[in-house]
Amino acid sequence: MKRTWITVKRGILEPKHRFALGELIWLFIYILDLANWEEGAIMEWTDKGAAEEMDMPLATLRDQRRKLEERGYISTERKRYGLRIIVHNWTNPKEYTGKKYNVKAQSDTQSDTQSDTQSDTQSVKTPDDNLHSSIESKVTNQKSNISTDKKPSENKYQIARALSDVTGLDFEKNKPRLFSVSKKFKTGEEQQIIRDYSIGGIWYKADWRGQKRQKPTPEQVVETWNNLTIPVPSGKPSNIEANFALANDLLREQNVNT
Repeated sequence: MKRTWITVKRGILEPKHRFALGELIWLFIYILDLANWEEGAIMEWTDKGAAEEMDMPLATLRDQRRKLEERGYISTERKRYGLRIIVHNWTNPKEYTGKKYNVKAQSDTQSDTQSDTQSDTQSVKTPDDNLHSSIESKVTNQKSNISTDKKPSENKYQIARALSDVTGLDFEKNKPRLFSVSKKFKTGEEQQIIRDYSIGGIWYKADWRGQKRQKPTPEQVVETWNNLTIPVPSGKPSNIEANFALANDLLREQNVNT
Protein backbone atom coordinates (compact mmCIF):
# COMPACT_ATOMS: atom_id res chain seq x y z
CA MET A 1 0.00 0.00 0.00
CA LYS A 2 1.36 3.43 -0.93
CA ARG A 3 2.36 5.66 1.99
CA THR A 4 0.34 8.77 2.66
CA TRP A 5 3.06 10.62 4.59
CA ILE A 6 6.84 11.05 4.62
CA THR A 7 9.11 11.13 7.68
CA VAL A 8 11.61 14.00 7.67
CA LYS A 9 13.81 14.79 10.67
CA ARG A 10 13.62 18.33 12.06
CA GLY A 11 17.36 18.78 11.65
CA ILE A 12 16.81 19.43 7.94
CA LEU A 13 15.43 22.86 8.89
CA GLU A 14 18.88 24.01 10.02
CA PRO A 15 20.39 26.75 7.82
CA LYS A 16 23.35 24.57 6.83
CA HIS A 17 20.99 22.10 5.16
CA ARG A 18 18.97 24.85 3.48
CA PHE A 19 22.13 26.26 1.95
CA ALA A 20 23.50 22.82 1.02
CA LEU A 21 20.29 21.46 -0.46
CA GLY A 22 18.63 24.44 -2.11
CA GLU A 23 16.57 23.16 -5.04
CA LEU A 24 17.80 19.61 -4.33
CA ILE A 25 15.30 19.35 -1.46
CA TRP A 26 12.55 18.04 -3.75
CA LEU A 27 14.60 15.16 -5.11
CA PHE A 28 15.84 14.38 -1.59
CA ILE A 29 12.25 14.20 -0.26
CA TYR A 30 11.34 11.99 -3.22
CA ILE A 31 14.20 9.64 -2.29
CA LEU A 32 13.10 9.61 1.37
CA ASP A 33 9.63 8.61 0.25
CA LEU A 34 10.94 5.64 -1.75
CA ALA A 35 13.50 4.40 0.80
CA ASN A 36 12.52 1.30 2.78
CA TRP A 37 12.22 1.93 6.50
CA GLU A 38 14.35 -0.99 7.66
CA GLU A 39 17.52 -0.09 5.72
CA GLY A 40 17.00 3.45 4.51
CA ALA A 41 17.70 2.27 0.97
CA ILE A 42 16.13 2.11 -2.47
CA MET A 43 16.97 -1.29 -3.91
CA GLU A 44 16.26 -0.57 -7.58
CA TRP A 45 16.72 2.99 -8.89
CA THR A 46 16.98 4.39 -12.39
CA ASP A 47 17.43 8.06 -13.14
CA LYS A 48 15.16 7.74 -16.17
CA GLY A 49 12.26 6.32 -14.16
CA ALA A 50 12.60 8.97 -11.45
CA ALA A 51 12.83 11.76 -14.04
CA GLU A 52 9.61 10.59 -15.67
CA GLU A 53 7.75 10.37 -12.36
CA MET A 54 8.96 13.80 -11.21
CA ASP A 55 8.44 15.33 -14.67
CA MET A 56 12.05 16.53 -14.80
CA PRO A 57 14.61 16.46 -17.63
CA LEU A 58 16.79 13.38 -17.24
CA ALA A 59 20.01 15.42 -17.31
CA THR A 60 18.71 17.71 -14.54
CA LEU A 61 17.67 14.85 -12.28
CA ARG A 62 20.95 13.00 -12.80
CA ASP A 63 22.91 16.16 -11.98
CA GLN A 64 20.89 16.75 -8.80
CA ARG A 65 21.25 13.11 -7.72
CA ARG A 66 25.03 13.37 -8.11
CA LYS A 67 25.06 16.61 -6.08
CA LEU A 68 23.18 14.88 -3.24
CA GLU A 69 25.88 12.24 -3.33
CA GLU A 70 28.73 14.75 -3.41
CA ARG A 71 27.27 16.61 -0.42
CA GLY A 72 26.98 13.45 1.67
CA TYR A 73 23.22 12.95 1.81
CA ILE A 74 23.18 9.69 -0.14
CA SER A 75 25.52 7.17 -1.71
CA THR A 76 24.96 4.83 -4.63
CA GLU A 77 25.96 1.28 -5.53
CA ARG A 78 25.99 0.06 -9.10
CA LYS A 79 23.63 -2.85 -9.79
CA ARG A 80 22.92 -4.84 -12.92
CA TYR A 81 19.92 -2.84 -14.09
CA GLY A 82 20.34 0.40 -12.18
CA LEU A 83 21.51 1.75 -8.85
CA ARG A 84 20.98 1.04 -5.17
CA ILE A 85 20.61 4.29 -3.23
CA ILE A 86 21.50 4.48 0.47
CA VAL A 87 20.29 7.42 2.58
CA HIS A 88 22.85 8.48 5.18
CA ASN A 89 22.00 9.02 8.86
CA TRP A 90 18.73 7.17 8.36
CA THR A 91 16.36 6.63 11.29
CA ASN A 92 13.70 3.91 11.09
CA PRO A 93 10.30 5.57 11.77
CA LYS A 94 9.11 2.33 13.39
CA GLU A 95 11.87 2.48 16.00
CA TYR A 96 11.96 4.92 18.89
CA THR A 97 15.60 4.45 19.89
CA GLY A 98 16.89 7.22 17.62
CA LYS A 99 19.47 4.81 16.21
CA LYS A 100 21.09 6.05 13.01
CA TYR A 101 21.77 3.76 10.09
CA ASN A 102 24.15 4.25 7.16
CA VAL A 103 26.23 6.79 9.07
CA LYS A 104 28.83 8.17 6.68
CA ALA A 105 32.26 8.32 8.31
CA GLN A 106 34.40 11.33 7.50
CA SER A 107 37.09 9.02 6.15
CA ASP A 108 34.72 7.52 3.60
CA THR A 109 35.47 8.54 0.05
CA GLN A 110 32.80 9.72 -2.32
CA SER A 111 31.48 7.01 -4.61
CA ASP A 112 32.09 7.32 -8.31
CA THR A 113 29.37 9.60 -9.65
CA GLN A 114 29.98 8.31 -13.16
CA SER A 115 29.17 4.72 -12.22
CA ASP A 116 25.90 4.88 -14.12
CA THR A 117 27.61 5.65 -17.42
CA GLN A 118 30.99 3.93 -17.14
CA SER A 119 31.95 0.39 -16.11
CA ASP A 120 34.91 -0.39 -13.88
CA THR A 121 38.04 -1.51 -15.76
CA GLN A 122 41.17 -3.26 -14.52
CA SER A 123 44.67 -3.12 -15.99
CA VAL A 124 48.06 -4.65 -15.28
CA LYS A 125 50.64 -2.03 -14.33
CA THR A 126 54.27 -2.14 -15.41
CA PRO A 127 57.12 -0.80 -13.23
CA ASP A 128 57.07 2.42 -15.31
CA ASP A 129 53.37 2.76 -14.64
CA ASN A 130 54.00 2.41 -10.90
CA LEU A 131 56.70 5.10 -11.08
CA HIS A 132 54.35 7.50 -12.89
CA SER A 133 51.58 6.69 -10.40
CA SER A 134 53.90 7.50 -7.50
CA ILE A 135 54.85 10.87 -9.04
CA GLU A 136 51.21 11.70 -9.85
CA SER A 137 50.21 10.78 -6.30
CA LYS A 138 52.75 13.21 -4.82
CA VAL A 139 51.65 16.01 -7.15
CA THR A 140 48.00 15.31 -6.30
CA ASN A 141 48.74 15.42 -2.57
CA GLN A 142 50.55 18.74 -2.95
CA LYS A 143 47.60 20.19 -4.90
CA SER A 144 45.25 18.85 -2.26
CA ASN A 145 47.18 20.61 0.51
CA ILE A 146 47.14 23.87 -1.43
CA SER A 147 43.42 23.65 -2.11
CA THR A 148 42.75 22.87 1.56
CA ASP A 149 44.65 25.98 2.63
CA LYS A 150 42.64 28.11 0.21
CA LYS A 151 39.28 26.54 1.01
CA PRO A 152 36.74 29.28 1.83
CA SER A 153 35.62 29.54 5.45
CA GLU A 154 32.21 28.23 6.48
CA ASN A 155 31.00 31.83 6.85
CA LYS A 156 31.99 32.73 3.27
CA TYR A 157 30.33 29.54 2.06
CA GLN A 158 27.04 30.48 3.76
CA ILE A 159 27.18 34.01 2.35
CA ALA A 160 27.95 32.70 -1.15
CA ARG A 161 24.97 30.36 -0.83
CA ALA A 162 22.73 33.25 0.24
CA LEU A 163 23.90 35.33 -2.74
CA SER A 164 23.14 32.38 -5.03
CA ASP A 165 19.62 32.11 -3.59
CA VAL A 166 18.67 35.78 -3.99
CA THR A 167 20.31 36.33 -7.38
CA GLY A 168 19.16 33.07 -8.97
CA LEU A 169 22.70 32.22 -10.08
CA ASP A 170 23.66 28.55 -10.22
CA PHE A 171 25.95 27.98 -7.24
CA GLU A 172 28.22 25.38 -8.83
CA LYS A 173 28.70 27.29 -12.09
CA ASN A 174 29.32 30.68 -10.39
CA LYS A 175 31.42 29.70 -7.36
CA PRO A 176 34.41 31.99 -8.14
CA ARG A 177 32.17 35.02 -8.60
CA LEU A 178 30.01 34.29 -5.54
CA PHE A 179 32.96 33.61 -3.23
CA SER A 180 34.74 36.74 -4.48
CA VAL A 181 31.72 38.91 -3.62
CA SER A 182 31.17 37.10 -0.28
CA LYS A 183 34.42 38.66 1.00
CA LYS A 184 32.64 42.02 1.10
CA PHE A 185 30.35 40.87 3.92
CA LYS A 186 30.79 40.20 7.63
CA THR A 187 30.09 37.05 9.58
CA GLY A 188 26.37 36.38 10.00
CA GLU A 189 25.15 38.81 7.33
CA GLU A 190 23.82 36.01 5.13
CA GLN A 191 20.48 36.22 6.99
CA GLN A 192 20.13 39.91 6.14
CA ILE A 193 20.96 39.14 2.50
CA ILE A 194 18.13 36.61 2.40
CA ARG A 195 15.74 38.99 4.18
CA ASP A 196 16.45 42.14 2.17
CA TYR A 197 17.01 40.71 -1.31
CA SER A 198 14.52 37.84 -1.53
CA ILE A 199 11.11 38.33 -3.16
CA GLY A 200 9.19 40.76 -0.95
CA GLY A 201 12.35 42.22 0.56
CA ILE A 202 13.40 45.85 0.55
CA TRP A 203 15.23 45.44 -2.79
CA TYR A 204 11.87 44.92 -4.49
CA LYS A 205 10.34 47.94 -2.75
CA ALA A 206 13.10 50.55 -2.77
CA ASP A 207 15.26 49.89 -5.86
CA TRP A 208 13.93 50.70 -9.34
CA ARG A 209 15.30 47.43 -10.70
CA GLY A 210 13.60 45.46 -7.98
CA GLN A 211 10.36 47.32 -8.61
CA LYS A 212 10.57 45.94 -12.15
CA ARG A 213 10.84 42.45 -10.61
CA GLN A 214 14.50 42.13 -11.58
CA LYS A 215 16.63 39.99 -9.28
CA PRO A 216 19.82 41.67 -8.05
CA THR A 217 23.27 40.65 -9.20
CA PRO A 218 25.89 39.88 -6.51
CA GLU A 219 27.58 43.19 -7.32
CA GLN A 220 24.30 45.09 -6.94
CA VAL A 221 23.80 43.55 -3.50
CA VAL A 222 27.19 45.01 -2.50
CA GLU A 223 26.40 48.35 -4.17
CA THR A 224 23.09 48.81 -2.32
CA TRP A 225 24.04 47.13 0.96
CA ASN A 226 22.47 49.06 3.87
CA ASN A 227 21.62 51.92 1.49
CA LEU A 228 18.08 50.93 0.56
CA THR A 229 15.25 52.91 2.13
CA ILE A 230 11.54 52.86 1.43
CA PRO A 231 10.47 56.43 0.45
CA VAL A 232 7.63 58.13 2.32
CA PRO A 233 4.59 58.44 -0.01
CA SER A 234 4.27 61.98 -1.43
CA GLY A 235 1.47 64.16 -0.03
CA LYS A 236 1.43 62.38 3.32
CA PRO A 237 3.37 64.26 6.06
CA SER A 238 5.65 62.32 8.36
CA ASN A 239 5.00 62.15 12.11
CA ILE A 240 7.70 64.75 12.77
CA GLU A 241 6.19 67.20 10.26
CA ALA A 242 2.73 66.66 11.76
CA ASN A 243 4.04 67.38 15.28
CA PHE A 244 5.72 70.62 14.13
CA ALA A 245 2.50 71.76 12.45
CA LEU A 246 0.50 71.06 15.61
CA ALA A 247 3.02 73.00 17.74
CA ASN A 248 2.82 76.01 15.40
CA ASP A 249 -0.99 76.00 15.56
CA LEU A 250 -0.86 76.03 19.39
CA LEU A 251 1.60 78.95 19.41
CA ARG A 252 -0.60 80.96 17.07
CA GLU A 253 -3.64 80.38 19.33
CA GLN A 254 -1.68 81.58 22.39
CA ASN A 255 -0.56 84.74 20.57
CA VAL A 256 -4.16 85.55 19.55
CA ASN A 257 -5.44 85.07 23.12
CA THR A 258 -2.75 87.35 24.54
